[in-house]
Amino acid sequence: MKLLNFILTTLIVDILGSWTMAIYIVSQSELKGVGLYGFIMIFGNMFIPILLTVYLFSVFKKHIDSANRWVKYFSQTGLVLTIMIVGICLGTISQSISYSGSFSGLAPEQLRDQFDRSYKGYIPDVLLVSFLIPITYYGVSTITHSLQK
Repeated sequence: MKLLNFILTTLIVDILGSWTMAIYIVSQSELKGVGLYGFIMIFGNMFIPILLTVYLFSVFKKHIDSANRWVKYFSQTGLVLTIMIVGICLGTISQSISYSGSFSGLAPEQLRDQFDRSYKGYIPDVLLVSFLIPITYYGVSTITHSLQK
């Protein structure tokens, strides 16, 4: 059942995040068909990062325990946000080094430029996903647990 929770959470969060960002793109553009294009591009680009984040969330969420459900939710959201930010930082460093061909790509200016080119547009989606993953994982696990009985 954990695998089913993991897969369903990934798909639901990726679809909701991509759909929301596609609506935002449509509101900012006058081109026809850009919404579908935006949805497909964001869905494809965010699937693997969301998949890895949901996996790490499912591993680490049991270490977050609180009697207050709001404290627990915001702690889990912080965990997801931390995982996503670390992933963005590692991706920026990796791309900057590969583009420059050496460790000179770790200069702050080059890292900032690489972040602005590659990842700056995904920040709203990362924030949305960080709030969606704990809620969706809890909802999916509740539904699958009730179906298992």
